[in-house]
Amino acid sequence: MHRYKHYNQQSGFSLIELMAAVVCGGILLAIGLPAFGNFVKNSRLTTQTNDVLTAIHVARNEAVNRGHNVRVISINGDTDWAFGWEIRLDVDNSGSTDSPNTIDIVLRSYDAIENATLVSTDSSISYESTGYIDQDYNPTPIAITLTADSCTAEDIRVISVQLSGLVSFVKQTCP
Repeated sequence: MHRYKHYNQQSGFSLIELMAAVVCGGILLAIGLPAFGNFVKNSRLTTQTNDVLTAIHVARNEAVNRGHNVRVISINGDTDWAFGWEIRLDVDNSGSTDSPNTIDIVLRSYDAIENATLVSTDSSISYESTGYIDQDYNPTPIAITLTADSCTAEDIRVISVQLSGLVSFVKQTCP
């Protein structure tokens, strides 16, 4: 049996092959990183929009199921909802959630949002036990606008709450 010895056999990569692989990786990263940043921002906006929609739907369902008014209110009491919001059961149907004599139950709280602004045309959304908006507190439809920081492309979500209680949202482009 003949044994051949290969003294010139290479193992590993040459410097040129390694440099070509690093250049290809760099090109892929340069192309992919901006797209990944947009993906993360869109995912965050979708999650934040869904949180607001969920709160509104839960409030409407709770008002119908419990037979009492239920309100979604901003934590700081004004039209800037970015600091968080709560769903409150208005047990005594007083319509007030901030006076010391009210008997309200906080059903759910939502934390502040990050990297976006959340502004509403009203500080609260009040549902009656019928599932309709309580027009004593919300006489006109409500719009809640979620805008991403460093807004580009379709980074605005506008949530509309009609007097019938129905909720919808649309994507809008940045100005």
